[in-house]
Amino acid sequence: MSDDKIIHFNPWRDFNDAAPLPDPFAVEPDPAQIARFVDVVFGYSEGLIPVRGFVDKGQGKDGRPHNIWIDANGAAPDKLATFAAWGAREGAAVYVIPGTVAETGQARAADVLQMQSVVVDLDAGDIPAKLDHLVLHLGRPTLIVESGGRTPEGATKLHVWWKLTEPAEGLDLDRLCQLRGEIALKVGGDLHFRSAHQPIRVPGTVYHKGGQERLVLIREGSDLEFDLADMLERAGEMPPMPGVGMATAEPREKPCVDAALTTPVREGGQDAWTRFEGV
Repeated sequence: MSDDKIIHFNPWRDFNDAAPLPDPFAVEPDPAQIARFVDVVFGYSEGLIPVRGFVDKGQGKDGRPHNIWIDANGAAPDKLATFAAWGAREGAAVYVIPGTVAETGQARAADVLQMQSVVVDLDAGDIPAKLDHLVLHLGRPTLIVESGGRTPEGATKLHVWWKLTEPAEGLDLDRLCQLRGEIALKVGGDLHFRSAHQPIRVPGTVYHKGGQERLVLIREGSDLEFDLADMLERAGEMPPMPGVGMATAEPREKPCVDAALTTPVREGGQDAWTRFEGV
């Protein structure tokens, strides 16, 4: 990533001088929810948190992405809240990659060193039924987040999080990403989360898409934590939901080992064949 796309973050100089909101009734970020999210997703992790600010579509606004990296430490919630306040005034959504990297500028899947949570993005279909299925087979989640979006049927889109007892790294990080992909396949969730570098909206920040301002809201939270091996076992035993994800896929012949080892793969799920397919 070139230096002209990197913001070297000084929270007071760079983002705390934003103009006040012109509308006194405008939706504002919630620092308490941001702090709770940071604890669930980064509280045990070390390194840098990649943060993204994108102008939400459908507002008639333009703006370049803002990329910052903040230390995963006790100051992270305040820094992220400062960035969220700037985003609220600029019509920018605030995302993080839910894992840590070693250096500023790193944001590829291969750069992610630690992740400490399992997440599934429910953005289509019968979302309440999908949530019930997940709770039944994987356990009550640590966080249920209303991401701000709505399906064509009017259902609230959700991010569902399970906090792990410790960060996953190395081979466990690969297993965690495979786990996220398996869960998404079985309930018809967003398959982009098979990749470690997929960004996600931060609860406590403001959703602006289509000119509809809403708080990205923690609907329900708990102090529950989960062991990765136990989550892998539960997900393996979880049946696919009828009519969604892998339950709708037509049977196909499995590729040979040579194909799995030699088929080129581009990052970010750009092709039908991904690392997850190979596994």
